Amino acid sequence: MNRLLIFCVGCILLAGCSVNFTEPPGRRCDDTHACPPEQVCIELRCQSVEEPLPDGGPNTDGGTDGGTDGGTDGGTDGGPHTVTISVNPSSVSVAPSKSYTFTATVTNASDTSVTWSVSEGAAGGTIDAAGLYTAPAQNGTYHVVATSVEDTTQSSTATVYVALLPPGLALHLSADSLLGRDVPLPADGAPVSSWSDLSGNAHDVSQPDASRQPLFKLTGVNGRPTVAFDGNTTGTGDYLRSPAFTGPLPQPLFVFLVYKAPPADVNKTLYDAPTAAGGNRIRLQATNIPLGGLQLFAGKFASPGAQKTTDSFYQVTAVYDGANSRLRANRIDEFINNHDPGSAGMGGLMLGGRQDLLDSAFAQTELAEVLVFARLLSQSEVDLVEAYLQDRYFP
Repeated sequence: MNRLLIFCVGCILLAGCSVNFTEPPGRRCDDTHACPPEQVCIELRCQSVEEPLPDGGPNTDGGTDGGTDGGTDGGTDGGPHTVTISVNPSSVSVAPSKSYTFTATVTNASDTSVTWSVSEGAAGGTIDAAGLYTAPAQNGTYHVVATSVEDTTQSSTATVYVALLPPGLALHLSADSLLGRDVPLPADGAPVSSWSDLSGNAHDVSQPDASRQPLFKLTGVNGRPTVAFDGNTTGTGDYLRSPAFTGPLPQPLFVFLVYKAPPADVNKTLYDAPTAAGGNRIRLQATNIPLGGLQLFAGKFASPGAQKTTDSFYQVTAVYDGANSRLRANRIDEFINNHDPGSAGMGGLMLGGRQDLLDSAFAQTELAEVLVFARLLSQSEVDLVEAYLQDRYFP
């Protein structure tokens, strides 16, 4: 002991000599026997602060010992999951008194069945256990609800727009309302000097030159009226046109029409734009190869669609949307190899002939109805317009 004391005193007196008197961990401790610096009292034993805590101590990182962020043995986010429901589609357009089938997807449930209801009750239509919704006769906006059978606190809602046509019509010509809604029709065979736009946008088409006016047919297709263009190629071909629109309608553009396929020894124009529309010119023509095939133009030509039977009536959906353009006839998509007709908008409407009045391009055709939407339509909205035209002209 004396030797150790002498050694320690000697070291202190010598420059550069130091001794660490820190007590090693493991000594007992309690409220009256504190641990040395750099040690803590845990379970009555002094331990270094760098040593791992004993198993079962506090842990906030979600490990296997009960952490708070979802560890495997009972973290707070590893409990039962909430039942969720989605209804497809989330919104749809349906004609009055027509039907549409909804589907529901339920997750985190052993029982994936749902009960269906209509928020507005009977006034909003009916829906059966299979999701078949039948719209009321009254136009309006209604809501279909799917509720989980397993957890009745969980539900999902779809919006139903009930109307004959989707909102947002930019132009609407119908031969059975030639001069406006509830206005008496002209006599069969009467010349047509004007055709009123029913959309409320005043995009009427007209022809002041009596020698180039088409004729009104009282029973053109399915007992409904049409406007008949003669397709004259000797300088007096019939056509109707609007003034240039105040503001051109941009793409996407959806044009629906019911027309009679013209004889097409050369390309025949069904609609175009007036000269005053400038570069805002969309066009639809019937080609001679394939015979009667329809071709979109909005600055350049897309490929023509399928052959048509001359003098037969068709309903057509022409979609102008750049590289996403498409063509449908009688509610069926047509294959077109190059489906990009360009990006031009619609600056006006000319029916029956080409804007430069090229004699050979005048079409011998009949038009029953033309509808234009200057916005992107959902497929259910396209279906709604096509169903409307089918009911009227091809029941």
